[in-house]
Amino acid sequence: MKKRKKIFCAIMATVFALSASIPANAGSDTPVLEKNETVYAVLDPDGSVKNQTVSVHLHQEGGLYGTKDKSTLSEIECTDGEGGFSQKGENLTWNVAESDAYYKGVSKKEIPVNAKITYSLNGLEAPISELLGKSGTLKITMDLTNTESSLIQVQGESRKICTPFATLAAVVFEENCSNVTAEHGKVEKLNGKQIAGFVCLPGVKESLQGLLPDQVEDLDRYFLDQVVVEAEVENLTAPTILIACAADASLLSENGELDDWDGLDELQNDMDQLSKAMGDLIDGASQLAEGASQLSNGMNDLQNGVGELDHGAAKLDDGAAVLQEGANALSQGSASAKDGAGALKTGADQLSAGLSSLQAGAQALTGGYQQLQAGSTSLTSGLNSLIEKNESLNAGAKQVADGAAALSAAIGPEGQICAGSKVFSEALSGAAAQGAVAMEQLPDPQAYAQLLQSSGIPAQQQAALLTAYQGAYNAAAGLSSGMAELHTQYTALDSGIQQAAQGTAGLQQGASSLQQGVAGYTQGAASAAAGSKSLNDALSQIGQQLPSLTSGIESLVTGANQLSAGAGNLLEGNTAIAEGASQLAAGIGEVSSGTDQLTIGIRALVAGAAELANGTIRLHDGANDLKEGLQQFDQEGISKLTESVDPQQLATLKEIISQMQERQENYGNFSGTPESAESSVKFIMKTTHPERPVQQDESPAPEAQPKEDASFWDRFLGLFKG
Repeated sequence: MKKRKKIFCAIMATVFALSASIPANAGSDTPVLEKNETVYAVLDPDGSVKNQTVSVHLHQEGGLYGTKDKSTLSEIECTDGEGGFSQKGENLTWNVAESDAYYKGVSKKEIPVNAKITYSLNGLEAPISELLGKSGTLKITMDLTNTESSLIQVQGESRKICTPFATLAAVVFEENCSNVTAEHGKVEKLNGKQIAGFVCLPGVKESLQGLLPDQVEDLDRYFLDQVVVEAEVENLTAPTILIACAADASLLSENGELDDWDGLDELQNDMDQLSKAMGDLIDGASQLAEGASQLSNGMNDLQNGVGELDHGAAKLDDGAAVLQEGANALSQGSASAKDGAGALKTGADQLSAGLSSLQAGAQALTGGYQQLQAGSTSLTSGLNSLIEKNESLNAGAKQVADGAAALSAAIGPEGQICAGSKVFSEALSGAAAQGAVAMEQLPDPQAYAQLLQSSGIPAQQQAALLTAYQGAYNAAAGLSSGMAELHTQYTALDSGIQQAAQGTAGLQQGASSLQQGVAGYTQGAASAAAGSKSLNDALSQIGQQLPSLTSGIESLVTGANQLSAGAGNLLEGNTAIAEGASQLAAGIGEVSSGTDQLTIGIRALVAGAAELANGTIRLHDGANDLKEGLQQFDQEGISKLTESVDPQQLATLKEIISQMQERQENYGNFSGTPESAESSVKFIMKTTHPERPVQQDESPAPEAQPKEDASFWDRFLGLFKG
């Protein structure tokens, strides 16, 4: 029995050591928030939770002012820390200048270890309230349930694993009890009272079910989920049941007090570690021997491969030279393409400008055609009239002469038409200039919008005024542009009028000659009429072709603009290609240099492969010798101290323990905590007496700091009282 207790203590110490070895965050310049929670639960005598209060201690070097915290507690109250906190949902911001602050709150979250407590007196089970004042043999059964568990797949099997919680359970009897017994527990007297205590790992037994070696098959009895205490009582008063648990056992076992619990068998612990290390060593030797054999078999492939690699390196060297030549040619060609693209862009721009002039000429041609067609029609009609009125032609010639004289008087340099045209041209020029000046003085719509914004006018009216101004501004711009265009066109017309004025004298002389040559002219009137008809027909055909000509010129202008834009894109692309080709040529040069070094390295690899082959033969022989020696050492030495276990069972056991340890390391808070904080949590539970019910707010007080020379039970009970 004592040997089993020592084995149990060794395993318990290992579990505590694992939880105590959880690494703290590495030191840094940024202060780390430490958050320590203590969850106090008041239990009814049957173990059900009556109420829960969480006490939190915050610590951060340099003060807590502006520190962010997170908590799901309700009714949060700062109990120590001048400045307190501000809260928004679950987020707390502390305004405490000191390094420590304390607060508490209420939680309804389920605690990770639940207790179901039953009582029986003289073999009859009943609520404790019905047994008070009676005498006999009292039996208390405490069933502990770990609620932090889940199913995982291990080695193809579904298993339930839990988060290990080191749990201390104690039953404190008053002085009217005797013969207290606690199987797998410890009974001691303290201040006239008897205490039965247990160390439990709820849920661990189920997690390890069927995985422990046959040599310690009864070890799982000590992974307690249920504890039983018996005592002889007289005039029974309700015992007090205390439970404390934590994933980090060091929170319950400071300064190593648990070492006093029947002591630890260091030799047994060392032997367990030696057995594990020996198994790992044998596995490693087997893997080394197997790997050496595979390495030896693979050396032939390696030697063949490096030969092919050497041959390929020569081809790579030749290919790199060809690639270098091609890259240089690409660089030169891309530079030429860049120059050609620049010339194409210039020509495209010139073509676009020329087509714009052609388009303007086509529009002028259309106007001239209309005037020419009207004149041709009038000419044909006039010639027909002349033919019909040869007799009156002389009179008409005289009238023409007279009219020429009148025209000379009217349109000549001193005439009203010439003078009026000049005045009108000057007035039109002034109007165009004034319109341009007026447009420059007008604010553009964007500036007008800024003026409206600063005027204080409502936004809706600003939008309406801006829309109206935009229309007026555009109309004024169009009017100014039209006035300038009209001035340009009328300048040409005025030039024609002035030229016509200069020719009035000749016209007058010609009219006289016309009168003299009317006789001859009338003879050719018939021929002129025929020619006029032909001209009119030709003009009609030209008129039919003018729309196509205008449309074609517009298409040419559009295409020229697209050509200019495309030439610009081509120039940019060729510029990028030229730069990339230059970089490629430089990179190929580096590749070529690298291939030379690669060839040298490959040849060195070929030479080294032969030496490696000889070395692997020696390694293979040595690995076999090592494996045989370790097996002999294990068979003749280690196996006599520890019994082997099934490999599959051992693999499953390792995986389960690894998963449990990971869950244990990751469990650090109950009511929430910031991601960057270091947190810890422990749970303190205490039953209330049925004859003196505890009120809602009468939760256990925070534990007092125990004295350095206090016993284990003093420290344990100190968790439950101030």
